[in-house]
This record gives sequence, C-alpha cells and structure tokens, in this order.
Amino acid sequence: MRQCDPGYIEGTIRYDKFTGQDGQERYVTEII
Repeated sequence: MRQCDPGYIEGTIRYDKFTGQDGQERYVTEII
C-alpha cells in the first residue's frame, strides 16, 4: 500500500502527547 492510496482502517485511535529529549512537545496518533 502506497502512502497516497486510500485505505480502510478499523480500530481505536489513540492520541498521545509527550516531551522529547530536546524539550519539544510531540504528538503521536496510534491506531490500536
């Protein structure tokens, strides 16, 4: 599957926020 292809994803989306080693806040989206 290429990145530009449309796809169907089933699951729960979870958003996480954490602070990286450089002090910047980073956001992660996971499908679990």
